[in-house]
Amino acid sequence: MEDMKMAQVKKAIVRDAIMRAAFDLFSQKDYAATSLVEIAHTAGVSPASLYVYFPSKFKILWAVLRQWLVEEMNALEKEIQKITDPTGKLEHVLYGLWEKIPAANSNLAANFVHGIATSPPDDAECRNTVLYLEDRLNDLLQHCIPADRRAMFGQNTEFSRFVILTFDGLIVTSRFRCSEHQIDDLVRIACMMVLGPSGEAGALVHSQEMPPVTTRQLAPRMVQAYRR
Repeated sequence: MEDMKMAQVKKAIVRDAIMRAAFDLFSQKDYAATSLVEIAHTAGVSPASLYVYFPSKFKILWAVLRQWLVEEMNALEKEIQKITDPTGKLEHVLYGLWEKIPAANSNLAANFVHGIATSPPDDAECRNTVLYLEDRLNDLLQHCIPADRRAMFGQNTEFSRFVILTFDGLIVTSRFRCSEHQIDDLVRIACMMVLGPSGEAGALVHSQEMPPVTTRQLAPRMVQAYRR
């Protein structure tokens, strides 16, 4: 029995070493440029040992991405708990996901997009990770969106998907061009979509005079802001 416990402890230690090594490497390089041999060498194990814990490099990637997103979303949740204004909360969530998190680890963010783009439709790790992110966003948005406006966004599910799609798109475009005004415009317009024109002025969004607009009018403006 004692030997079995020791084996389980050792297995957990080795798996953790593999995860740390993969996190460091995926944070430095693209998925394609990171080899299993590198991960094994950095973790201090043999390449053959990797398959005891993960069936493929792709599975290692999604394990790393899931852990990364859990930690980042936990931190974001703690941050918005300090904000009392619903508009300020929403702005902080959007800036966090669209700007702060990708900027803190741009390569890992790019590998997240790569993983989604190349995963087969039935890949459980990819699906579960994206659903996790969507669920966590839903939970955070419950504290940002007034109850009388939640029905407009299907209990926030559709808006969460929009936020994730924009997150992916900004990661891709940031490799070619990056504009502070682009993020500001997207956050401002998204807040107007959710809270209405009166909710656009907040602590983080640059104040600008804008006439009232309808949700239908906001769609082309969102596209225009995204292309800047």
